[in-house]
Parts: sequence; C-alpha cells; structure tokens
Amino acid sequence: MCIASQHLTVDNPNYWAIVNHYDHLKGVQILDTDTKEKLPVHIVLGKNVFSRIRKPMKPLIGDETKPIIRLVRLVN
Repeated sequence: MCIASQHLTVDNPNYWAIVNHYDHLKGVQILDTDTKEKLPVHIVLGKNVFSRIRKPMKPLIGDETKPIIRLVRLVN
C-alpha cells in the first residue's frame, strides 16, 4: 500500500465555460459547479477499460481543435 502525502490534482477545466463557449456542445448539462483552481483526480482509466464502459451514444464533436463529449458508464 502506498500512502501519498499529496493528492494528484489537475487544473479546473471549468466545464460550464467550455460548454457555453462551443456551439456544438449547446444543450449539454454539466452538474459540476466546483470553482476551486485545482481539482483532485479520483480515478484514472486505461484505454483498454474505455471500450467496456462507453455508452452507445454518438459523441459530440466539433472541429479538431475543440473538445469532445462522450457519455460513459462508471458503475454497474
């Protein structure tokens, strides 16, 4: 067992601002309203897991410089 003195964090991407900025993401509901500058990382998934958890939904894709949204199932 490893006990870390510091948690892994990432910069807050401010999802609500991203969704409001890109037209192809209009209508996406983001329930994350956290405004902290840094957010903890709770789970990291490998690409081999992604194919098992993705939902049969067409991803929302803009051009190659814009973010993509895809629904995934994280619990059974």
